[in-house]
Amino acid sequence: MIALLLVSPAWATNYNVDICAKIAVDFSDADLANGDDYIRDNHDQPARGAHLVLYEVSPLPPYTIISTVADEWALASGTSAGCLSSTQVLSSGKSYRIRIYSEALVNGQTVEVYDDPDNGTTLTADTGAPWIPLGGGTRTLTTSGDYEVWNILAAGGYAVWRNDLGNSTGTVTAYSAADGSFYENTYDAVHIWSSGTVANYLYKNVIAHEFGHALMHRRYDDPGSDLTADDTNCPGVYPTDKNGHYFVSSEFEGGAFWEGFAHYYAAVAFNNDTTETDCSFHTYKPYDFDQDGDDEDAQPVDCAGNPVIDNSPETSPASFTITGADYYGTNCIADGAHNRATELDWLEFLWHLDTTGTLAPEDFGTIYAYARANYTWNETGDGSGTNYPAYDLLSAANALHSTTWGAQWANHDQDYGVNR
Repeated sequence: MIALLLVSPAWATNYNVDICAKIAVDFSDADLANGDDYIRDNHDQPARGAHLVLYEVSPLPPYTIISTVADEWALASGTSAGCLSSTQVLSSGKSYRIRIYSEALVNGQTVEVYDDPDNGTTLTADTGAPWIPLGGGTRTLTTSGDYEVWNILAAGGYAVWRNDLGNSTGTVTAYSAADGSFYENTYDAVHIWSSGTVANYLYKNVIAHEFGHALMHRRYDDPGSDLTADDTNCPGVYPTDKNGHYFVSSEFEGGAFWEGFAHYYAAVAFNNDTTETDCSFHTYKPYDFDQDGDDEDAQPVDCAGNPVIDNSPETSPASFTITGADYYGTNCIADGAHNRATELDWLEFLWHLDTTGTLAPEDFGTIYAYARANYTWNETGDGSGTNYPAYDLLSAANALHSTTWGAQWANHDQDYGVNR
């Protein structure tokens, strides 16, 4: 009887079947009406480049694996994204199971997502009970639950697919973690907060933001930047006693660029930067733009300039516009004007150069790396001076491509307040 399970019976029919996988996602910032082009709602996402395995198994519990029919990285692009690269010829006289792992190969980058930073493993999902082909067509495995891991793979893998910052190989390791959301340079690892008051795995922009840090570090050996300028003088920060790394808080220019670039990388991941100028970005950190003492918790921002803020659930006003592209210069007390900016200013500036000029995400990384390597990068300076990051970045753009990058940078850096 055992031998009969290993071969197709004479009455069996062979069918051509495409094997695919999708990821069920649950993002709080999936559906944004203003300029958000990708992952617009929580429909199942193609498992781009995911590790996908097709087994032949015994038809009865415990469904013992008889053989591995296919084991490969699924396609990452095209209409067949998330599917095995070739159609499988499967027998109606055999039983099969599909399995997906929480890892993917996208643009040469391996993305691995673990369920814990200490003793974690990659997750798997499979079709459960085996199935028997009764016809041709497509058989799709869709994950269920475990969003703290699968959300990371879906959003992070999508961001890398949209832009890999020029990395040709490497591994982005990410963890569903209980210690916050951040990129850890020492261990080259992304942590995405999976618990507590802010479950960051619910925000596709937060996931892509941290992936942007990881790719920037790998491509340009970037050490990161000092964030806190110790100025408690920017309205809109919530709570008001917080400062440093709070989206519209006063930060040193280098730190504001470092974080603003990661915001911009996330914006590029989920907005079409080649055919549109509008842009929607969703930050999980609270702010209080209308300064009424209540936070507009994680509302989307139009990062294309002059952001229109959805003030819900408040109704008076229902929305309002931040006047001017230079948030720091317009709204913050100017006692620390030199070497100061906000992350929002850099986000808007980089998006503007991307959509109206010739620069792309990897170009900004090249400019940043050149500035760090060739100039005296005065990370935390105060007062007047020309060797601050904003000046060094402009000098680097000029040194690399003066008539294009440098000219475009110089034409707009003052408008967005990233030239102090």
